[in-house]
Parts: sequence; C-alpha cells; structure tokens
Amino acid sequence: MTTPIGTESDEPEIGVDSPTTADSAAPDAECDRAPADSGATSSPDASLQSERRLEADRADGRVPEKGRPFQSLIDLLHDLAIAVVVCVLLITYVVQAFKVQGTSMSPELHDGERILVNKFIYRFADIERSDVVVFWYPEDPELSFIKRVIGLPGETVEVRNGDVYVDGVLIAETYVFPENADHRGFAAQEIRPGHYFVLGDNRRGSNDSRSWGLVPERYIYGKAFVRIWPPREVGAVE
Repeated sequence: MTTPIGTESDEPEIGVDSPTTADSAAPDAECDRAPADSGATSSPDASLQSERRLEADRADGRVPEKGRPFQSLIDLLHDLAIAVVVCVLLITYVVQAFKVQGTSMSPELHDGERILVNKFIYRFADIERSDVVVFWYPEDPELSFIKRVIGLPGETVEVRNGDVYVDGVLIAETYVFPENADHRGFAAQEIRPGHYFVLGDNRRGSNDSRSWGLVPERYIYGKAFVRIWPPREVGAVE
C-alpha cells in the first residue's frame, strides 16, 4: 500500500515587488523577508505530515515499532507452544501413527508399513467383528499388538480345520488367503463379558488368542483405519 504524500512545496512563496522609492527600500526589504519567515513557519506542517506518514507506515507494518522483534519472538513461542499442545492431545486421544512389525496381519498389512490408528472411535462406537485393532499384549502390557477381532463378548468361537465358527455359524473371512490358512482346529470357547477373541490374518504365522487367550476390552486402545506408507500402498485398512 502506497501512502500519499503532500504536494505542497517547502519553498517559500515569493511575491512580485512593485516599484518603490528609495525611502521605501527598507520596508520593502522587510516585506521581502516576510515570505521567508512564512516559509519557516511551514516547517511544523511538514513535520506533522511526516509524523502522519510514519504512523500510517507503522499501521501498514512497514515501519517496525520499538520492541517489535522481542514481541515477534514471544508470538512465535506462543504459537509453537499451542502447536505442541495440540499435537500431544492428538497423539494421546485422537490419532497416532504406528509401524507394523512382523507378518501376522499379511496380506492386509506388511512388515515395515506405517498406519494411522484412531484412538477416539471406541469412546463413541462399539468394537465390531473384523475391526483391525491395536492393543496392549495381555501377557506384557508394555508391548502393542495388532490383530483382527473375531469373537465378541458372550459369543462362542470354534475353529474347525481352519474355518472359524461363531455360535455354530461359519463366518466368511475374505481377508484370509489360502496360502495363509492354518487348518488346525481350536476347541470351542465362550467369550466372557468385557473380552474379545482376536486372530491374525496370517493364521500360519500369528501369535493370537489361540495361544494366549482373550483380550480385555480395556487393553484395546485404537482401530487401524488407514495405511500411510509406503506411498504405493496408501489406502484404507479393511
């Protein structure tokens, strides 16, 4: 934004002298000095205009005020603090990135892939069958596991020749490929309240509820919902 500047000249106006006599020379000289004096009196006006322009430039941000660098640093630190707090809240309560380790969930998830886990969803929604969940390993809560929910509280789960039955009904598992199937059986087990039966999609290479039992609901802290790495594999986790 360009600030308009005054068009008044700082040069004093000079009048046209009329013919005079010698007697009037002195008064004429005084008259000749008067415009010079009036020119001097215009200086406060020029200073006033300069101050006004300076104020306008400050308002437009073109002239830094005293102490402005220090204030800018305070503003930057304030913004950084807010950003850190927001990130902590997001990671703690909403979304967190995880790296997949191992192949127990292949072919849906592979070793080294990065995923985002929704840590907020189960505050408002129920855990459902086929959800891919992240939870603390019941035998060592310092470790996190990722598996697929198969049996819900109150249901009975049984595996016959690799096929999974829930309450005596065979469930369709399109996420288990033939090369990952495990044809061993698992005796019927009733799932007690507040617990879940989980399995890995790679049944041949998964350490899951068949080995160490049920997962308490309080140990499940998120649902995997999107794969973010590698770029060619970006997409929803299903």
